[in-house]
Amino acid sequence: MANSHDEPFDLWHVFMHFIASFPEPSELSEINYDNHIDLHENNSLQEENEWFVEIFDDNDHITVVAEIPCIRKDEVDLFAISSTELEITKGNQRKTVNLPKPCEVDNAHASFRNGILEIIIPVKS
Repeated sequence: MANSHDEPFDLWHVFMHFIASFPEPSELSEINYDNHIDLHENNSLQEENEWFVEIFDDNDHITVVAEIPCIRKDEVDLFAISSTELEITKGNQRKTVNLPKPCEVDNAHASFRNGILEIIIPVKS
C-alpha cells in the first residue's frame, strides 16, 4: 500500500514545499532592512492618477467633477492653490486640477455624494 503522501499532486507535498520556502527564524536576523521603504517616513503628498476628473467650461462658471471611489465625505479636502489651480487630497494622495481660466475660488460650491465630488466655480469677470 502506497503512503498517502506519495501520490502525484499531493497537497501535503505542496504544503511542505511551501513551508520550506520560508526562512528559519534564526535566518531572519541576516535580512538587510536598510533598503526598506517606510511609507510613513515621507509625509509628502503623492499624485493620484487613478481619480477620474472632468472639467466643464460653461462660460460663466467651471464645473469640476471628480470620481474618488471608496471614501467618505470627511476624508476629502479641497484647496485653492490659485485662481487657476485646485488640489483635491485624501490622506497622503492628491490630485492637482488645472482650471481652463481664472476663477473666483472663494465663491466655489462643492458637493460630495457616492464617491463623486462636484465643484462649481464662478469664472472671474
